[in-house]
Amino acid sequence: MKQEIKNLENSQKELIISLDFEEFKKFVEEATEELIKEVELPGFRKGKAPKELAIKNIKEFDIYEKAANLAAKKNYLDYISSNNLEPLTSPDIEVLKLAPNNEFSFKATFYVIPEIDLDDYQEKIKHLKNQKKEVKVEEQEIEESLNWLLKSRTNYEKSNSEIKIGDKVKLDFDIKENGSLIDSQRDFEFITGEKQVFEDFEKNILGLKENETKNFSVEVPSDYWSKDLAGKNVDFEIKIKEVYNAISPTLNDEFAKGLGSFKSLVDLKENLKTGLLEEKKNEERERFRVLILKELAKIISIDLPPVLIDREIEIMIEELKNSVSKNNLDWNIYLKQINKTEDDLRTEFKDRAIERIKIELILREIAQEEQIEPSEEEIEEGVNKYLLQFSKPEQAKNNIDEQELKIYIKSILTNQKVTEFLEKLIEN
Repeated sequence: MKQEIKNLENSQKELIISLDFEEFKKFVEEATEELIKEVELPGFRKGKAPKELAIKNIKEFDIYEKAANLAAKKNYLDYISSNNLEPLTSPDIEVLKLAPNNEFSFKATFYVIPEIDLDDYQEKIKHLKNQKKEVKVEEQEIEESLNWLLKSRTNYEKSNSEIKIGDKVKLDFDIKENGSLIDSQRDFEFITGEKQVFEDFEKNILGLKENETKNFSVEVPSDYWSKDLAGKNVDFEIKIKEVYNAISPTLNDEFAKGLGSFKSLVDLKENLKTGLLEEKKNEERERFRVLILKELAKIISIDLPPVLIDREIEIMIEELKNSVSKNNLDWNIYLKQINKTEDDLRTEFKDRAIERIKIELILREIAQEEQIEPSEEEIEEGVNKYLLQFSKPEQAKNNIDEQELKIYIKSILTNQKVTEFLEKLIEN
């Protein structure tokens, strides 16, 4: 057997393997045996005809073609395995020599995981230490949290009074353009002052009472969510059906005690401060880790195969499609709203796709170089946490390939550990 490997551009390799006929003969025999099983002759069940008779009904070309496929597949996989290569795609196989009683050779062209030279990456990212931000909680943020708590526990009481800011309103409306009805809604509810409707609409209903009607013309904001209405001058015909006044609790010790295990309003504020501080620390930690990864992607050069980039772009397209679907929006309607095609998105996503791939490959390489990996106990814990997100964890477990799930969880935990390693490296 002769083997020759060449490195091509963009992490592509070309493998040429040649077998003399004695080496190739076993594949010819294997191909013959498999083709015999497919022979159907009168008086015999499929594959049960005498071998000598069956062989006469098989074309020599078919035998050698199948033998070539068997030999190429076996020898390609053996080479990949023995040389610890990680192909990204199935190989393109080209038979170079194939003839009875002669040498067999083939060429396999395939992409592999790119090689990465981390160089002195540790020194190159230490300057990021100066970009780590200290976090603190302002008094205003605590007040905003308190106001949110008050609003969340606000009740609404039906009223005959005029609509004011903070009231809940139920109304019917028709929208007309040049006298033609273009939209309407019944029992539309919103709370004034919460920016649930655009400003000019809200201004026109303030001061109205239950059962009152009003006609008015407004210009819909250009950034309005409905592209059919955005920027247009339209006429509204409205009828106020119900008005509810907000009844908010008093912010005092009793209010704090009613929320749980708080002794006083001061205790509640301290708890809010602690929670906000922890939240801001987590946000800053995540921001800083993303900054590190983006910097690594910028400073480390990787020869990325086009097929890998294209694959990542398609993943990003599918992620966006799923997000659009979760928002109960048709994909084609969404594309129309943003005035883009899928190809436009593919072009836009390319740089981000390259960055995502580089980050994933860099994390993988650092994990190998620094010998970072989660323990079996951590993986098992991660698997259990993953399954708990399902309403029926045991049923989910039975429907998921356990080995694939462990590989997935291991990958996530490894990336987390590498990121933590990088953060500590910079901070120390």
